[in-house]
Amino acid sequence: MKYKISLCVLFTLFINHLVLAQSEQYQFSQLSIANGLSHNQVTCIYRDSKGFMWFGTLSGLNRYDGYKFKIFKHNDHDPGSLDDDFIVRVFEGPSHQLWVQTHNGLNIYNPLTEHFEHNVLKKLSFFSIPDSLIRTIKEDRLGNFWFLPTNLGVYKFNAVTKKVTHFVHKTGDTTALYSNATTDIAEDRNGDFWLAQIGGVLEKLDHKSGKIIQRVYNISKLNPYEKVNLKLFIDKQNDLWAFDTSNPVGVYYISPSKNEFKHIDKSSPSNPLNADLISDIIQDDKNMIWIATDHGGINILNKSDFKIQYLVNREDDNKSLGQNSTISIYKDNSGIIWVGTYKQGVSYYHDNIIKFPLYKHHLTNPHGLSYNDVNKFTEDDRAIYG
Repeated sequence: MKYKISLCVLFTLFINHLVLAQSEQYQFSQLSIANGLSHNQVTCIYRDSKGFMWFGTLSGLNRYDGYKFKIFKHNDHDPGSLDDDFIVRVFEGPSHQLWVQTHNGLNIYNPLTEHFEHNVLKKLSFFSIPDSLIRTIKEDRLGNFWFLPTNLGVYKFNAVTKKVTHFVHKTGDTTALYSNATTDIAEDRNGDFWLAQIGGVLEKLDHKSGKIIQRVYNISKLNPYEKVNLKLFIDKQNDLWAFDTSNPVGVYYISPSKNEFKHIDKSSPSNPLNADLISDIIQDDKNMIWIATDHGGINILNKSDFKIQYLVNREDDNKSLGQNSTISIYKDNSGIIWVGTYKQGVSYYHDNIIKFPLYKHHLTNPHGLSYNDVNKFTEDDRAIYG
């Protein structure tokens, strides 16, 4: 009987290395209200220049030092507190100040006093920006900061010279912005910038001349009557990934160097996504593309063949993804991948956090072990143990 069980175990482990649907190698650790997080709905994630992790939630801003949380919330009796507890986004701006967007507006965090400034218009006027409705703030590799106010074009602030450059649409000028309704910006590995415009037009801004040198209309042609509000991610190979966090349209892949375009969603004939509403995209240290979805968990895409494996929650496995509704995903500079979920806090992963993947019997995984009672091990010619 033991001989039969051992053969069954060996066969099951072999299948585990072949099946892409749910790989046991991705085992997550968890952070939640049980660990001190202020709320289990994690809306945004950011690592600042000092190494602190910041988690925005439905009820407060959380600073994590790797051991414990410090929580910032609104206090009616403290004018230096946050103006609201619902955190929408966190950016790091000039002088490494943290800009925190809540449902009520922008707050600027002073790390010396640990208080928040609310007179943001005064601060923005220093950068010649007349409105506090900021979509995003991003720092490029040269230390310049890019501000995207709503419907006002793009502002670039040079932290060394203190010079502000305003990029806007100019009628009849094909080298100017396509429109002033820029929805996102991302820097490629050459130091140039790709901008997403409302409606789905993508355009490349040359960092030397400050002019638009290329446009991609594929997405706008697929959605001629919709105001697509695109977010952008550029991977290490200079390929673009565009998605809309408000509409279930899947993800658009654009390779400018190969002149290649793919639309990947649930209806794709091969290698489909398992959910079309995308919250964010990152690339891990092995060049795999992690696509965070609503109700589909994490879809991991292999760029070599565009095959997708799905990381989803398993109720009987506390090392699986905390929940399939993911709101945010972030890779820090140490390679740790942090996933914010809708109701189960933060799941985080790194190859070196859990060095020994655990293979065990799970009712929800038909490709796992048939039994947890393992009686024998052996080694194959690839040093894979079973």
